[in-house]
Amino acid sequence: MKNYLLLTILLLISCDSDKKEKQNLYSLINEISQELKEIGFVIDPDDINLELRSAKEMSAIHNKVADKANFSKYNNEDTDMRLAFYDSNSQSIVLKKGSLRLLNKSYLAHELVHAYQDQKWDFNNIWQPFHKSSSEEDFNIITYLVEGYAELAKLAYENHYGLSRDASSHYLSKLVFMKCAICDENNRSSTLPYKLGLRFMAHLYQQGGWALVDNALLNIPSSSEQILHPDKLNKDLPQSVFLPIWKDNPFDLKLISDSSKGEAYLLNKLINMSLSSNEAFLAASGWDGDRLHLYKSKNQDEVLVWRIVFDRDSDANQLERSLKNINAAGIRIKNAATIDWIIADNQVLQAIKVFLSQNPFIPDNNQPDMQSTQEQETNSKQDDFLIKSAYFKDKLVIKAK
Repeated sequence: MKNYLLLTILLLISCDSDKKEKQNLYSLINEISQELKEIGFVIDPDDINLELRSAKEMSAIHNKVADKANFSKYNNEDTDMRLAFYDSNSQSIVLKKGSLRLLNKSYLAHELVHAYQDQKWDFNNIWQPFHKSSSEEDFNIITYLVEGYAELAKLAYENHYGLSRDASSHYLSKLVFMKCAICDENNRSSTLPYKLGLRFMAHLYQQGGWALVDNALLNIPSSSEQILHPDKLNKDLPQSVFLPIWKDNPFDLKLISDSSKGEAYLLNKLINMSLSSNEAFLAASGWDGDRLHLYKSKNQDEVLVWRIVFDRDSDANQLERSLKNINAAGIRIKNAATIDWIIADNQVLQAIKVFLSQNPFIPDNNQPDMQSTQEQETNSKQDDFLIKSAYFKDKLVIKAK
């Protein structure tokens, strides 16, 4: 009886604590919403729900959304470390219980900008290209744009209200001027959409202000390569890669996936394979198109064939060296600027090597693409100075809309 009474008291205390935390969070969200409205991001806080969840519950909600959309694993990384995220399905900001003391206004401003995106454009419209294609490439492009936009708006919020103004302008200037934007430190793949998405949006802001930034959400670039390398926007278009289906193969393998993955996917994979940010960024650079086929046998054994095309032979060599250095699974067959990456057992491997040799792909020698990648590589080698520099002549300050 005493134990039951104690449990009841604890539950009542917990409920009262949750209620107070929720009230305080609502007040804070209303305050930040009003501040964002004053700088051009008009949000109706009454249309935003607030949910307090345990870390386990937050992870379950996020994973459910990810599974429904067939998202990549890396987009679920660090879910247990998140204090909050915006769930467009329920128009809710989901917050970890007890996180109020850990949250700062900038953190919540980022999540409220997602609510702004949803209320202004509707996430269904923003995500329409992905819903049509279900491709990893389109998912990554839109994720980088959505998160980059929220980070840029957060900087505008910080600059306007004097929150870390000098630090944020210095960080942004270094991020934009460095050609290898993630080479100054080792990055988790889950941070890439925030950092590189911000960099891309900052480039657009420099060229055309918030009007150009807004436009990018509904008129997305043709490849994630153009987001990772903003100077290539509207210039370096991806090639359509020829990779025939292995029909009538002697192993009765069935094709279960046929897709283009994109440079952002390749970069993410290389980082998750323990390459440093610097080496991964350089190894993925020069990407010009790809095609990945995944087969499955009756015994549920999988065979992967990934044909990746680069601007130059030297770019393909860079990837091959990096994969060799870490003893990456499978074999790579290089043909000029094309690499066929195959993961299969030995018996299948020999047969598919013959099939691929009979169906090679020699990419076009696109001189402007080759030149843009050469400039990217040259400039990246000069980033050591920028990494160590504590001062930039040009500070980038993001202003209100």
